Amino acid sequence: MILTSLKIKSFRCFKDKAFEFHPKFNFIAGANGSGKTALLEAISLLSTGRSFRLREIIPLIHTDEKEMNLFAELQNGHTVSLRKAIAASSQIKINSQPCLRTSELTTFLPSQVIYQDLFEIIDAGPNVRRQLLDWGLFHVKHDYHQHLFQYRQALKQRNMLLKTGAKPAAFKPWNQTISDLGEWIHSARQEYIEILIPIFKEKLNALATFTSEINYFKGWGKENNSQTLQSALEQNYATDIYKQYTQLGPHQADLVLTTTTGKAKHYLSRGQQKIVLLTLKLAQAEILAKPCLYIWDDVCSEIDGVHIEKLSSIIHTLPGQFFITGISFANNAMPKEAAKLINL
Repeated sequence: MILTSLKIKSFRCFKDKAFEFHPKFNFIAGANGSGKTALLEAISLLSTGRSFRLREIIPLIHTDEKEMNLFAELQNGHTVSLRKAIAASSQIKINSQPCLRTSELTTFLPSQVIYQDLFEIIDAGPNVRRQLLDWGLFHVKHDYHQHLFQYRQALKQRNMLLKTGAKPAAFKPWNQTISDLGEWIHSARQEYIEILIPIFKEKLNALATFTSEINYFKGWGKENNSQTLQSALEQNYATDIYKQYTQLGPHQADLVLTTTTGKAKHYLSRGQQKIVLLTLKLAQAEILAKPCLYIWDDVCSEIDGVHIEKLSSIIHTLPGQFFITGISFANNAMPKEAAKLINL
């Protein structure tokens, strides 16, 4: 889907503002505090139903107002709208019809966000990297979300039993359920990673002179990769009882980015890390196999001019629509007829 226009009312610094967009590249420029990131945030809200900056609603609403509204028109006559209020539930509509699940919205208008928290993929714990993996699978394997939900529900029940110190017999049905769902989730993730890795390497080779690897750990069987999840759960029963939570399973999976010398977080510069993470996001978008919105905030920071030019050449060939703060791309071999500059 391609956004053609956006109307903003009482959102952040925008009291009442309307925008029209280019179907390919939209570069957003302006002074500090002019609303560059806020505009990206509004676009992201229409794709995910939530802000990539914070969870609270009140800061999103313009001063002295009680609600905010976003309305976007898309190609082929489609529309998306969102309303958030201080004293009422959020309201999302697709083509004027209520959207009851954010997963429906995300499927309808997929997006890739690059924000200042990008480095958390490398710096933070495994949960952030699992979210990255789950985002990709959500869009390409449509029953993945349901399996993951059922797994989490079963895991919650097993953890409740662990807290009560239940006997081994009480765990048998939950071990079986968690094992069946967990093995399915791992298989889906493994298949996705096998597709992702060669695309990632190809794009990184075109963008950089250094190499990086993606290493996937399924969440159990670190010393014995052929071990089943059910066997791991049974063997780890005593330790799980002691710690009162389930330590093994796909909820402990991780993606580790490395170089020839060790972990990327230790051996790559900040600029190199950003290039790796951008490449990873672009590889995921290619697997998506349908156009998405690329919402990139301050993407050129930490990256030198040579790599910006290479990145510009790569993204010009990609399907989808880009919203980028700053004009570094526009100044680096981007055809003017394929872009629009939005000055705030």
